[in-house]
Amino acid sequence: MWECPRCDRRFGQANRPHVCVPAMAIDAYFVDAEPEDREIYEAVAATLIESGPVEIEAVSVGILFKRSRTFVELRPRKRGFACSMILPDALGSDRVTRRIVLGTRGVANFVRLESADDVDEELREWLAMAYDAASTRVR
Repeated sequence: MWECPRCDRRFGQANRPHVCVPAMAIDAYFVDAEPEDREIYEAVAATLIESGPVEIEAVSVGILFKRSRTFVELRPRKRGFACSMILPDALGSDRVTRRIVLGTRGVANFVRLESADDVDEELREWLAMAYDAASTRVR
């Protein structure tokens, strides 16, 4: 991974275009958030950490989960988060609110998370699939 010398953030490619601001501590990210938002984050993070090594980066636009590149994102909404997971294919579930084809990188599948209860067995399976896909994806 390449580390930006100005903001110390890490990326899968050298000189990756980005907004050059340092990541913040998770506690700082949640200082003004609803308790339910922290619970959602904790449930997602626990699932991904259980899968193996993962880098977690809190920035102004959300929380990024990385291996060699970002493979899961939590983006804040009025209530909860939009969770995007990069998978090899589109998920065929009504829970998926949006899909973006990323060419050879796969498909970003978006799911709305309004409480920690939304991080159920099905979502945990998808998160584990995204983790596995991030390790086998051509970098």
